[in-house]
Amino acid sequence: VDFYDTYYVPNNATLVVAGAFSSEAIKPLIEGLFGSIPRGKEPPRRSAPAVGFERVERVTVTDKVQFPRVTMAWHTPAFYRSGDAEMDLVAFALGTGKNGRLYKRLVHDEQIAVDISVGQTSLRLGSVFRIDCYAKPGVDLARVEAIVEEELARFQQDGPTERELKRARAELETSTWTELESLGDVADRLNHYDAYLGRPDAVAWDLARYAKASSESVRAWSRQALPLERRLVLRVVPKAAPQADLPSRDKRPADMAQAAYTPPTPELFRLENGLSVWHVRRAGIPLLEARLLLPGGSIVVPPAQAGAASLAADMLLEGAGELNGLGFADALDVLGASMSTAALREGTSVILRVLQRNADPAFALLGSALTAATFDPKAFARQKTLQREALRGLLDDPEELARQTATQAYYTTPAGPGSYAAPVGGYPATVEALTVQHAKAHHDRWHAPLGATLLTAGDMSTAEMKALVQKHLGAWKTTGLRPAIRHGAPPASESLRVIVVERPDAAQTVVRFVYPGVGFQSDERVPLHVLNTLFGGSFTSRLNANLREKHGYTYGAWSAFSPMNQRGLFLAGANVQTDKTGAALREFLAEFRRVRSGGVTAGEALKARETVRAEFVQSFETLSGVLGSYAVLARHGLPPETLAGTLAHVAACTPERLDALAKAHIAQGGGVLVLVGDRAAIERQLSGLGLAKPKYLSAEAALAGGVAR
Repeated sequence: VDFYDTYYVPNNATLVVAGAFSSEAIKPLIEGLFGSIPRGKEPPRRSAPAVGFERVERVTVTDKVQFPRVTMAWHTPAFYRSGDAEMDLVAFALGTGKNGRLYKRLVHDEQIAVDISVGQTSLRLGSVFRIDCYAKPGVDLARVEAIVEEELARFQQDGPTERELKRARAELETSTWTELESLGDVADRLNHYDAYLGRPDAVAWDLARYAKASSESVRAWSRQALPLERRLVLRVVPKAAPQADLPSRDKRPADMAQAAYTPPTPELFRLENGLSVWHVRRAGIPLLEARLLLPGGSIVVPPAQAGAASLAADMLLEGAGELNGLGFADALDVLGASMSTAALREGTSVILRVLQRNADPAFALLGSALTAATFDPKAFARQKTLQREALRGLLDDPEELARQTATQAYYTTPAGPGSYAAPVGGYPATVEALTVQHAKAHHDRWHAPLGATLLTAGDMSTAEMKALVQKHLGAWKTTGLRPAIRHGAPPASESLRVIVVERPDAAQTVVRFVYPGVGFQSDERVPLHVLNTLFGGSFTSRLNANLREKHGYTYGAWSAFSPMNQRGLFLAGANVQTDKTGAALREFLAEFRRVRSGGVTAGEALKARETVRAEFVQSFETLSGVLGSYAVLARHGLPPETLAGTLAHVAACTPERLDALAKAHIAQGGGVLVLVGDRAAIERQLSGLGLAKPKYLSAEAALAGGVAR
């Protein structure tokens, strides 16, 4: 109570309202709701003396991890104090991107680490600068430490270069404007600046801190704040063995009138090489984003080459034209650009984001990646090693083990695995057998303009965008003969199969159900999303209210419809306490039966419709949201105007309509239940649930595709 009375007072609070509204309407409402709250005593303002280490402090701990880790940490200047901006720039130079000094040395050159993270966590009373190095299994951590110390000493002697500073400033500017696309993030940043600086409009001042920092000041602060003789060194190593006149604040104000909403509509054009382009003009933020959807994906890869699509996507960023992988990454960085690739089951995605003033050179890099990727054998070997180690790391990720095992089992028939069965990243054995020729062959056949769609958004006219795309992608040609994509149908089955993936002594059991769903082009896709919102797709959903709020078995239970080109999935799951596995399963099965029996209330239907409507409108806040909304249409062969009917579909979701959908689609037909956890504890809780006899797999066998083999 004392804490509440001291700090929860209006003179210790800031309120930001951001969105499409009239100030004349909002200000009286705020005054009515908050103006009469009495001012409290002035809360005490804490200060703290500067702290730091007097020597090197060493700590070693063991944990159930696949990759040993070295962490180094220092106390650094507080938020917005002298030196704070310089330390951000130090972190960028040392650890951000492929050209970060530590990433380049440890992951790229020496190849003794799988990942590097460097960051300045800025706080009010004092900050922390931290370096995390995730080493490959078996690597001597003393060697990792020595290299970090060498690179840090070298930086303190001669860094950073002007190019490193330019790259860091561009990245910081891009990330700042990216954050300011979202209304929620705008409100948070205004609040943040007001709380820390007393001026909510400090974004220009904030960015100017980095522009003013010089190579000399950054170097000087790195020496002052990061002394090698005074720091914390933490090692995490794998365990050797397993283990009245005014509105009432008690009454919710009436909702304002709901405004009609029409999503921004893209303009379409097509290049002579077959590339389809959808462009949305969005003014206000000096950013441009492009999302390229390439055909193919993992479903076109032969089973023995599982993982080839993922590696082919990775290689697009590992050198093109005259640039090697590091040079390509550096060229993007200095433009304030980012480019990412990802293989999916039904295609490959390439995302480019850049400050709009640098769109031309950034698109030149995109065109080079698509038409002149080098597929350097050394870079491929390094990426293959990283992919193999990432697969090994899944042994520490029971949720991913459950997801992967369930998908494999669902799409596997007695005749063998279907086209959706293999994980996009492949299996350890198939990845080990891949060569650079496999990745190059996939690239030549499927990374082509014919059948591809480029979605773009930014403050650029369609004519300007067409000229930009034609300039850099007009010469891109389709090569090779491309067979039609065959989407494998899920197997027909009447019963629910059960698979237990063993993780001895696990504190939780990961529960994952997979049942038949609908295809993306189904007229029921949007109404099913509304139904799922009330059943398992929101915090107040039936599943979460039962398993979390009522019984306390889990931090969260969920469900989702996942539509794909041919037919999708209905998924449900939770991470539950091991000793509550049987009880949680009983509640899942009961909720499935309950929703199928009808009884969706008018209140549930209304809340679900309003939630989905709000999600839909909010999804268009950012450039990424706009392109993401249209990308799912393009990927599944639907025209952009499909989105315009979304809200009408939502509005038509009456309780009766939702009851009928639940009866037809919730946990119906043959499915798979995967449980990842302690076998003995799970086994003794399954009796009496009416489930089939389980099949048992070790985590290693599940990772290797034991279900699909």
